Order: sequence, then structure tokens, then C-alpha cells
Amino acid sequence: MGAVLLLGVLAALIRSSVQSAVGEDDHSHEHAFLGEYAKSVLGMKPEELEDLLYWLVEQRIDQNKDMKLSANELQHWMRHVYHRDLENNILEAFNTANIKGDNDISFKEYRQWLFTQPDTPERTEKSENRLVARWRLADDNGDGRLSLGE
Repeated sequence: MGAVLLLGVLAALIRSSVQSAVGEDDHSHEHAFLGEYAKSVLGMKPEELEDLLYWLVEQRIDQNKDMKLSANELQHWMRHVYHRDLENNILEAFNTANIKGDNDISFKEYRQWLFTQPDTPERTEKSENRLVARWRLADDNGDGRLSLGE
């Protein structure tokens, strides 16, 4: 009974991850279960999905190799995927904002990139002041430019 319940929960997570991967769902945090595998499940047959599930559990998630997923193991996996995706998103945003293509971005580059993002509210004096304050907080060495590390 436990294995059936586990597969049911994993199937629901896969369904959510697939919807997220194809843009049918706005909750990208659900992508955290499959991570890089989410897009690869598109068009898979049910038995292929089951094989992928078992492989993920055996090789990637089940740390003590008892073929049971504890809450800690699942939480560890989801954190791993989340942090990897976060790093990839930061790198992608940095590279997009880095108009000059050098090793850091200026406040001007950052502002230009930020205000071209679709979900950024209109620029106001208040938002500009907040942006400057955030920039100064992030600029650890005070050189007026942000490196990827900052």
C-alpha cells in the first residue's frame, strides 16, 4: 500500500512538473521535483514515466538506498533542484543584463535590464530610490558595479 501511495504522490508531482515545464501552470516551484527532467517527460509512455520515477528514486533521491522516501530525502532533493535552478536563473539574468559582455554590470545596465522585464512596475521616484538602495546593498566592494558573485 505504501508503494502505491508513494507512486501516486510522485505521479501528481510529475504531472505538476510537466504542466510547469510546458507553461500550463504558473507555479514553477512545482518544477522542483523533476528539475532538469521535467521537459524530458513530455510524450513519454506511462511505463517510461514509471521507469524514470524509479530511476530518480533509486539514483538521485533515496540517499540511504532503502527504496523508501523519507520527508528529509524528498526535502533534500527539492532543495537541491531549487538551488541549482536558482543559480541558473541568476546566471541567465546576469548575462542578459551584462550588455557590455564584461565580467560585471553597471547600475545603468542593471536599470536598463530591469525596466525591460514584463512584470516590472512603472518607474517612479520611489521605485528608483528603492532600486538604488538595493544596488548599494548588493555592491559589496562599493565599486559601483556588480560581479556575478555579488
